[in-house]
Amino acid sequence: MTKDSKVVHDETLHELIKAGLQIKEPLFIEKIIFSSDEGEVHVHIDFRPNAKFACSECSKEGLSASGTDNKTWQHLNFFQYTCFIHMNAPKTKCPECGVRTWIPLWAREHSGFTMMP
Repeated sequence: MTKDSKVVHDETLHELIKAGLQIKEPLFIEKIIFSSDEGEVHVHIDFRPNAKFACSECSKEGLSASGTDNKTWQHLNFFQYTCFIHMNAPKTKCPECGVRTWIPLWAREHSGFTMMP
C-alpha cells in the first residue's frame, strides 16, 4: 500500500460492506483500507475471541478455533476499485473430520469470489 492509503472509519460504509458480505457475529470488520493511488479497497475481517464455528465439511456446530489460515479473496470491483477481503480464517478441530479451515459465506462455492494465492 502507498502513503495515500487511509483507514476508513465511516460507519455507513462498514454497514454496507457488512450487509453485502453477510457478515454476522462472531465475525466483524476490523478495518477498511482505501488506496486511491493503487485503485484498491482492502476489507479486513476478524472473529471474536472464544467464537464457535461449524465444521466446513460435516456442519457440526459449536467448534472452537484452533489456529487460523491467512486468506485473501478478490471480490467484484467496488465501483472502479479492486476489492480484496482479508481474513485469518479459523481452523476447527472436528471429532469426525479432523482439522478443517472454516469457510465464510463469501468464500463458498458459487459465491462469485476468487481465492488469491
